[in-house]
Amino acid sequence: MINYTSKFIITWLAEVSLVIVPLTLFFLLVFLLGDKMGRYINIVLWIIPIYLIFALVMFFYIPTQILVFKPNVGIASVSQLVLVDKFEKEFSVKNDEGKNLFEVTSDGNKITITWSNKLNYSQLISIGVSSWKRAFILRLDENKHVASLSQKDVDWSWGATVNNLSFSGSFFKGISIELKVVYKPSFIFNDDGSVSFDVKKLKYSSDEIMQPLLKILLDNGWTVRLSII
Repeated sequence: MINYTSKFIITWLAEVSLVIVPLTLFFLLVFLLGDKMGRYINIVLWIIPIYLIFALVMFFYIPTQILVFKPNVGIASVSQLVLVDKFEKEFSVKNDEGKNLFEVTSDGNKITITWSNKLNYSQLISIGVSSWKRAFILRLDENKHVASLSQKDVDWSWGATVNNLSFSGSFFKGISIELKVVYKPSFIFNDDGSVSFDVKKLKYSSDEIMQPLLKILLDNGWTVRLSII
């Protein structure tokens, strides 16, 4: 397995330190100088904006150095067409209703692998739908055999009861580590007119996508850079 989780943790710690370390030093300086701090206020006011610019630059620079995965030396690189074929074969999983969970598309130097699934439920006094979509976007440089990977998430749901109607939605762009499960007890109206009861489940695990995606790229000679924007 490809241990990308540790890279996320290291990146997170490095970026958090951009805030914690200067704040700690600032409060330590205030404690040590006490009433004398006023003498150096002009210097501090110059340092703060300079550091904020530095921290902003480092916030985007750090992931480019840590969130990188390189293939083993000597592995030959394949073309974009071969990658698309391998992705289509790998991501041919179907959901409980027999529908494809994934869609693989290619446009220019971009490959998009989209996972989507939804849950419909019907209870005694309520009905509703929850829908999740995850799009993994690869931008390829065939000259250097480098793939930049970003992610877009769109979730929405609605529910209705006899006296209430609710709707919610969310959007995310970046790369995330996620395990998300929703259970909904539901009545099922069968084609023969009978009614049964079941607990429906909607599940998403980033590991089920990231592991095979990274493996295909690395095993076929491509370097992968994860993009947080």
